Amino acid sequence: MADKKSETHSKTTPLQYIRTIYLSLGAIIGLICFVMGASGAIKLVLNVWFPVDNFSYYSPYQQSPCDTPNVQYDAKGLQTATTPRTKEEIADCEKKLQDSQDKQQKSEYNRQLSESVALTVVGLPVWLMHFWFIQLDWKKRKQI
Repeated sequence: MADKKSETHSKTTPLQYIRTIYLSLGAIIGLICFVMGASGAIKLVLNVWFPVDNFSYYSPYQQSPCDTPNVQYDAKGLQTATTPRTKEEIADCEKKLQDSQDKQQKSEYNRQLSESVALTVVGLPVWLMHFWFIQLDWKKRKQI
C-alpha cells in the first residue's frame, strides 16, 4: 500500500504542469517589466547627467515660425496685407517657443520617469513572488 501511495505522489499531474507553466510565465513577465523599467530609469538618469542632443527631423531650409511675417485678414477672411515682424516681436516669439519646448521636454521626462518607476515597482514584486512559488514547488517535488 505504501508503494502505491509513493507512486501516485511521484507522478506529475497535468494540473502541476499547468501550475508550473503559469508560474514560469508570471515570473518571465514580471522580470521583463522589471528590466524594462529599471533600464528606462537608468537611461533617464544618464541622460540627465550626460545630455544627448535631440535631433529634430525638419528641413534646414524650413523657416522658423518666428521669422514668418504678420498676416492681416479682412472680415471675409481674405489676406489683405503682410508686415514683417520687428526684432522685439521675433525675440518675444523665440522666447515663448523656447519656453514651450522646455515645458514639453520636462513633461516628456516626467512621463518617461513615471512609466519606468511604475514598471519597476510592479515588475519586481511580481517576478519575486512567482519565482518564490516556483522555488517552493521545486522543493516540494524533491521531498516527495
